[in-house]
Amino acid sequence: MKKILSLLLVSMITFSLIACSSNSTSQESDEIDKKNSEVIVFSDEVLEGLIRAAMNKSNGDITIAEASEVKQLDLHMEGGASIARVESISDLVYFPNLEFLDLRWCFGSHPDLSVLTSMTKLNNLLLGCTNLINDDLQYINQISSLIDLDIFGNDINDISLLAPLTDLVSLNLQSLNITDISVLKNMTKLENVDISNTQVIDLTPLSNLVNLKKLILSNIPTTDYSSLAEIYPNLEERDFELN
Repeated sequence: MKKILSLLLVSMITFSLIACSSNSTSQESDEIDKKNSEVIVFSDEVLEGLIRAAMNKSNGDITIAEASEVKQLDLHMEGGASIARVESISDLVYFPNLEFLDLRWCFGSHPDLSVLTSMTKLNNLLLGCTNLINDDLQYINQISSLIDLDIFGNDINDISLLAPLTDLVSLNLQSLNITDISVLKNMTKLENVDISNTQVIDLTPLSNLVNLKKLILSNIPTTDYSSLAEIYPNLEERDFELN
């Protein structure tokens, strides 16, 4: 009799545990569904307009679930025009699966780029003319998935913080106030580099880039390209000739 009661007790406890587990799983699923159905309330009106245009959704709610499915956002604005610009991109946190993001000419003042660190799938990032400074690169260098980075036309004079981005294939540094590109020597996957309109004189770090196919050097303060002799034959597009 005691054995039967023990078996019944074990069965009841097991059933209770399964029921609790099932109920917990169901509650978690309901919470996720509820979260995904929530409507995004944008904090920046200009950013919202750009996002709606990119998503081709001028009216209606945008839910968290919809945002999580977006892989590309072209939010670039017209440069030079006297128009309202983005003040905050914090709402991009709702777009964690982005693979392509274009923010060229978006900002009217220095931006906070910290939200970019959550974009673990981002491959292409365009930040030309966005009022960036050296310290902003600390957010960009955490995006290990990046293969194409464009930061032309910013107030940057030191790119050493880009060192972790060794998987980059394309890098646009045009019109930066840089003199030192030694950080590039370990980016051996690079195929496309633009350092035109910079203050770079020593081109030696580029000699290590055996996969380089395109190299733009116009308007830099040197015409000594001798250090590029070994990679020169590999260049399919260039704007200089060896002496």
